[in-house]
Amino acid sequence: SLENVIAIHGRAEDYIKETNRREYYDLCVSRAVSSLNVLSEYCVPYVKVDGYFIPYKSEKVYDELNSSANAFQTLGCKTQDIVEMNLPHSDIFRTFLIIKKNSSTPCKYPRKAGIPIKKPL
Repeated sequence: SLENVIAIHGRAEDYIKETNRREYYDLCVSRAVSSLNVLSEYCVPYVKVDGYFIPYKSEKVYDELNSSANAFQTLGCKTQDIVEMNLPHSDIFRTFLIIKKNSSTPCKYPRKAGIPIKKPL
């Protein structure tokens, strides 16, 4: 029953350059695709200032948070809240970070495919 939702399938670093969707969305969500600093570089540029990025991560997220401080500062965002839960009807534990975008992300992000993983922020 979701309304006014757009699902995008494609490489984040390519799609943002092909469209006029930089800092366009109120919310960006993701699965556990990559480390938090790399994933943030892919997703935060899509979120408008005062919007949110909510990655779906495991209990290892606390280690990733420590190594993502520079990425968050560079991309203009900050962790606002952390929600931990067991997924309904399972014993799977997940963590959802509520990351608020506080300032505009420099236009050079996300960098070309492969660079964020080789040289994370």
